[in-house]
Amino acid sequence: MRFCLAQRRIPQPLVEWIEKDVKPESDRRGLILLSHHQYYSAFEAWCPCAAQQLAWLIKRPVLWFWGHEHRFAIYARHSFFGGIPAYGRCIGHAGMPIDREVPVQFPQCPAEFVDNRRYRVPGDPTLDVGYNGFVRLRFRGPRLEVEYVDLEDKLICAEEWSNDMKTGELRQCSFKTFV
Repeated sequence: MRFCLAQRRIPQPLVEWIEKDVKPESDRRGLILLSHHQYYSAFEAWCPCAAQQLAWLIKRPVLWFWGHEHRFAIYARHSFFGGIPAYGRCIGHAGMPIDREVPVQFPQCPAEFVDNRRYRVPGDPTLDVGYNGFVRLRFRGPRLEVEYVDLEDKLICAEEWSNDMKTGELRQCSFKTFV
């Protein structure tokens, strides 16, 4: 197993803020985390430090969006090395050239969806890159609608989540792909 060269720990003042102000286990709303580095990946080194740091504060699954890798990938729920359980979403496909057809390095963490479509770059038919894109989040009470859109504003996939306010458990209500 490969890990990030520089283990990406959350700065202590931020951990203290999460503990004292956010109080994740006293609030039963669903939790969404955003970070630069990936907790886990099928393609690149893992950075589990933040998930391990948060494990004593967060006892339930989270929806975790990260970047770093230049691709768009959807993962099932995973938990590794004592870290919190997370539904990982790699959304590192915003501005850099997008890696395509990268071989799986870590089969114990398969991606459920990877956008490997080739973008035809105007003026350079030989360039082999994927589509850039972004994510839209719509909060509707205890429900979350997530749309993954490419640079041509085409909907690639969408999912909807609900939250059990008694347990704080996230539930994926739907997941659809459009490509």
